[in-house]
This record gives sequence, structure tokens and C-alpha cells, in this order.
Amino acid sequence: MIFDDPYIRWMVGKYCRSEEINTVIKQTCATLGHAGYEKEITWSWERRMTATLGYAVGERQITFSASLWLALSDDNRKNVIVHEVCHLFVQKLFGHNRVIDGEKVTNHGQHWKDLMTKCKEPANRLIRCELP
Repeated sequence: MIFDDPYIRWMVGKYCRSEEINTVIKQTCATLGHAGYEKEITWSWERRMTATLGYAVGERQITFSASLWLALSDDNRKNVIVHEVCHLFVQKLFGHNRVIDGEKVTNHGQHWKDLMTKCKEPANRLIRCELP
């Protein structure tokens, strides 16, 4: 992955290993019964994201906060990755704002919570972290 921003390139090289993120994405896809789908998912860093740790777009794109990532524990980093991958799968499997079996599909609704539970991760909407 090529980063144009020197700060992000430095931060990723020093503190975050792309292969670790890719491994969690791959494991999550397999757990959700879609082994191989990780090849369709792209992710990137955003230096200006300061209010959210991650953001999933559509069925294939995740953006992580470069500014907040370092304040997370390893367990919280894993939870954020799984959290965002589950958002992608909600969109892929159910769509958004549809009603399925009487339940409206929403960002942190029951469909998303069920996928998080299947991945054995807490379905947290918020993670508290200590900023440097």
C-alpha cells in the first residue's frame, strides 16, 4: 500500500503492521462464511479523522483513523477492525434501511450485533481510549 502523506507512511511503518490488519480482516471474513472476500476489501488511513476510529463505506472500503489508532490497545484495535468489517457485511448481506423479518437494517442494529457476536467480539459502538 502506498501512502502519499509522509506522516501516515511513518506511523504505519513504525507502529502498525498492514499484515496484522489484513489478517484480522481475513479471519473475520472466514468466520462470517465468506473466505476469500478479504481480497475485495480495501482499507486506508485518514489523518483528519479525530471523532471516529473507523468508517465503513458500502461493501468494500474501510477507513481507519491514523490519529487515534495509536491510543488503542491491541484488543481494541482488533475490535475496531471486526466492527468495520461487520458493517461491510451488513451492507453486502442485507442492504441498508431495509426491513427483514420485521427488523429494520441499521448501522448498529440487530443484524450488525449478530455478526459481531458470531465473530466473538463485543458489539460496542464506543471505545474509550487515552490520547497522548
